[in-house]
Amino acid sequence: GVRGYHPLIMAEAGTGQVVSGRMRDGNAAPAKDAAAFLDDTLAHMTETLTGSSETVLRGDSGFYTKGVIDTCIAHDVRFSITIRQQAPVRDVIATIGQDRYETMPSTGTQQFGVAEVPYTIKGRTGNNPVPCRLIVRRTTVPADTGGPQARLFDLVEYRAFVTDLDGDTKDLDRFHRQHAVIEAVIRDLKYGMALNHM
Repeated sequence: GVRGYHPLIMAEAGTGQVVSGRMRDGNAAPAKDAAAFLDDTLAHMTETLTGSSETVLRGDSGFYTKGVIDTCIAHDVRFSITIRQQAPVRDVIATIGQDRYETMPSTGTQQFGVAEVPYTIKGRTGNNPVPCRLIVRRTTVPADTGGPQARLFDLVEYRAFVTDLDGDTKDLDRFHRQHAVIEAVIRDLKYGMALNHM
């Protein structure tokens, strides 16, 4: 019975400066208004973006919609967006052989690897195919063989994102994970700037 809120916020990653924001209904789905919000923001940023270095949208799975992808293409903006792991995506991930994962630096007992496969998204406009890359990060926690509650099997988790960026798979994985800086921006807006009391 409590009305929540989760605004759409776009910030410049290097500075944390808020570029645009929009309040939504408290019961709004994560993807609600994302494409229109992005289109409106990029339209107002045309002069700022002209002649600048490549502009990239990094977003969580709430921005994984045909509308957002089409908007990026229309504004000549590259993208790196977390993908929701619905059944077809899980099926694609399952086709990646274990030997194709490149090892990443481990932390503690966790082991990391990244792999990629070509992936095609159907755009909203005429279902035009959008070729991109599906990059998958695999996290493995080895089985715990000691103690009364020992696990018999490794715990394996997959996280994936789609991108049209060029570059090394490991570098793109690191770059994409940095999109979490937006969480700090939103936290500061809600509490430092008292957005939650507005």
